[in-house]
Amino acid sequence: MSRRFLLLTFSILFALNTTAQAWNARYDWRLYSAQREGPIASCDTHLARCQEGIRISERKTHNWIVKRAIEWLKQNNQLPCFLPPDDEKTYTQNLAYIYYGLWWADHVWAGPPENPFSHVSGLMDRLNGKHVSDDSCRSFFAKRYRTELKWKLGTQGKKHFFDNLVLMARYMAKPILQKRSRVYAADNLFHYANDRTVRLDYMPAIADGDPIYEDSDVHAYDYGAVLYEMAKRFLPGNANGNPSLSAIKRYKIADGNHDIRMKHTPAYAQMPQTGNLVMDSICGNGTHLRADLPATFLGGNPFICIDISSTADPTDPCRNGSPTWPVWAPDRDADFPDALARETLPQRTRTALIYLGWALHLLADLAVPDHAADRTGDGHSAVERSADARINANNRFYVNHLNVLPHTEGIATFSNAAALSRRDFCKKIGMPAQYHAGVFQPIFKDLGTFSKKYYRAIHKLTLNKQRTATKITASDDIEHLLDQAIKQSIKLIACLDHTKR
Repeated sequence: MSRRFLLLTFSILFALNTTAQAWNARYDWRLYSAQREGPIASCDTHLARCQEGIRISERKTHNWIVKRAIEWLKQNNQLPCFLPPDDEKTYTQNLAYIYYGLWWADHVWAGPPENPFSHVSGLMDRLNGKHVSDDSCRSFFAKRYRTELKWKLGTQGKKHFFDNLVLMARYMAKPILQKRSRVYAADNLFHYANDRTVRLDYMPAIADGDPIYEDSDVHAYDYGAVLYEMAKRFLPGNANGNPSLSAIKRYKIADGNHDIRMKHTPAYAQMPQTGNLVMDSICGNGTHLRADLPATFLGGNPFICIDISSTADPTDPCRNGSPTWPVWAPDRDADFPDALARETLPQRTRTALIYLGWALHLLADLAVPDHAADRTGDGHSAVERSADARINANNRFYVNHLNVLPHTEGIATFSNAAALSRRDFCKKIGMPAQYHAGVFQPIFKDLGTFSKKYYRAIHKLTLNKQRTATKITASDDIEHLLDQAIKQSIKLIACLDHTKR
């Protein structure tokens, strides 16, 4: 038992450290000033500082993919209306909004781009500190093992500060003399394909293959498509966009046998499930520790809803409640928090481009074989480090090609683009003019299917399953995946303003 405890604790700490950060996509904090004030609100007055922050952030793979996609569009005269090449201030401002959306996808507790470190909501803040779901056990070697989902706002210990209310997931192992835990936003679990149980891989043998998240019907390719639909609806000029909360799809809490709260009405039980945190049996009783995720609305503020009914459940506000907007969706001068619960909001470029960045983040996640194959662990981290290294290295592995699309798969689709109108270009690359998320889902899903085929090839694996997580077999594998991510990003960026009229 003691050996299992040590190895499993090691596995959780190092594997889940990267669960929420595909492609190592941390938005460099230097994009913001030391006074915790963002430059996005002042690109017109501090243009140079804004541009410097953007350049710094492009050292990370998520941002670099978008950068390369936009470069190709510029080379081929297909830049969309919201990135005007002759208006440097507008171009920089709107690009910053897209990059903020890329970052917010992994930091859903943050404030709006004008000041991401601010508390602006106040919506449902009374939930702070309440447990949603948890499971624990004790063993001879530790006081407690635990999986839990809990609402957080403000400071937690010395390492975390949650500026706005967020549902956090935690795995915890508490030996007699010390505690080991990992905390991250529950919404990040939806960044996997979730076609099957998410398991640890490329880990010490005792923990290799252990489940960490299961029974989820929330797929990254569906999530990304919903976000892209919202981006199209918010973009000014898109006819009949009508951004509204009613367009957001609800997912339900997973049914559990160990908690009476999981009983549902028949209609509710038919909704897709949001899944469970799981920890392998480590207390000798032959069962997994489980913590069940509550309901949420994809495209809204994750897990945060308004429920004023007499049967309101504070641990699951979206079960019967109404969705709310992310804190950046209303105008920055709106009447908070009421604006977050308003059924419709006006079209705004700022909101549309943040949604676009959020969708592009999910798209890039699906270009990571580990996300597409529902695997996490040391190999996942190695892929992310290798991608960053190839972007920034000054050697033969450098992938910052002058030719943005170096691989032949699908290249004919992008040929002769400069001679086409925007509408004809979008038709050629297969981008529909409708709004419904279902028509965009194949773009996300097909990239995941392509990426998943590389899972075994991209990790060094010998026949005796001796795993090496610090090396990647071939630089071409990383390059090939980046190439496909760029191609699909070109589609989403170029055709955001392509709608039926």
